[in-house]
Amino acid sequence: MSDNRTAHRKLAPDGTKWCNYGQHFVPVAEFGGQSYCRECTRKYHAERRKRYYQDKVDRLRDLALKHYGDSCRFCGESREEALTFFPLDEGSGVFKTLIRLNGDGWPIDALTTICYNCKHVAESD
Repeated sequence: MSDNRTAHRKLAPDGTKWCNYGQHFVPVAEFGGQSYCRECTRKYHAERRKRYYQDKVDRLRDLALKHYGDSCRFCGESREEALTFFPLDEGSGVFKTLIRLNGDGWPIDALTTICYNCKHVAESD
């Protein structure tokens, strides 16, 4: 590892530093004391946030499927990728509703499991 760093230092053009994340040379002014340049630091943190929230959504979705059923209430579709939730209290989005329901102990009358086809029909009526 130290050999790799030494090699980058020897190869670095004047006034540049090696960005470990982007694997490129960047002007020294683009570093804020870390081993990633500012642009790559932003990318890194954005990817971490995205992974964190996607994991959170996946966990909440799995809990909701467990509590509200794993098939469509109307047609019986059971493929997980085809299922979503229909909030029975209009006016709130599914993700915010899932967070609230997780804290409230998953009341039975808050959501229904529904496939995307049936949801489209229900929303168009």
